Amino acid sequence: MQLRLLEPKPRKVLVSKELIVPDEARAGYEYFKSVMENGDNLLPFMSRSIVDVAFKDKMIFDWGLFHFHLSTRVYDKDHRFMDRSEHLLIAYVDQAHDDTMYFLQIRPHISSVWTEQELVRILADNWPEVMETRRIKGFVSLTENVTDEDYKQLRKSNVNTMVDFHDGRVYIGANFGLNLAGTSVRVVRQHDMYCNHARAFQDAMGGVADTIGVTINKKLYEPEVSFKLKMITPGEMDYLFKVENHDYFSPFWRKAPMGS
Repeated sequence: MQLRLLEPKPRKVLVSKELIVPDEARAGYEYFKSVMENGDNLLPFMSRSIVDVAFKDKMIFDWGLFHFHLSTRVYDKDHRFMDRSEHLLIAYVDQAHDDTMYFLQIRPHISSVWTEQELVRILADNWPEVMETRRIKGFVSLTENVTDEDYKQLRKSNVNTMVDFHDGRVYIGANFGLNLAGTSVRVVRQHDMYCNHARAFQDAMGGVADTIGVTINKKLYEPEVSFKLKMITPGEMDYLFKVENHDYFSPFWRKAPMGS
């Protein structure tokens, strides 16, 4: 869900040189752009399935590309969303630096758009620095020519491939492709990080619990005071505990394992 939903916040807009706004989509495009720049919620313009935890938007999971419906009317049956539109805005948001949205193209609302490799090329051509970390260095080309239809079938089976521009550039998706469960490799990496932190937190508490108790009792000048600990402002590499109902912070910081 974190990968699929975008936090409401003002974002800068960068537009590709390939983007053309059809006349019939102009009002919806301008409305969406203003909502996005104002930092309002973008959920209404997304797929209605986006709120289903089990939904797998593989264009996001693989390439990191979002699609937005360009409508100015609220959907009658569910006021959380706008009406569906005949045209979609395809855009990219970098998960690590999400203060900018890259508008790639406006495409007809048809199923083939989800695996159009041209969209990845537009992103890489217009903003090469954004995709530089996804470029496979040392590759000249793939051994097989993967068409958009091939890519569709491979993605349907959760099989990864790369995008070959046939000019010496080969890229993997911005979210590192899919795993066999049909979610993103980026999600698996994030899950592993959470698990590593949970284990490190458990180790930190188990190793210093008695010492923390003794220290807190001395610090509060109360005999055998009962207390509860709350972890606050956890960093990526350390933990800090606060005693509930007291202005006392535990000095016992425990480093998490390197690489967690």
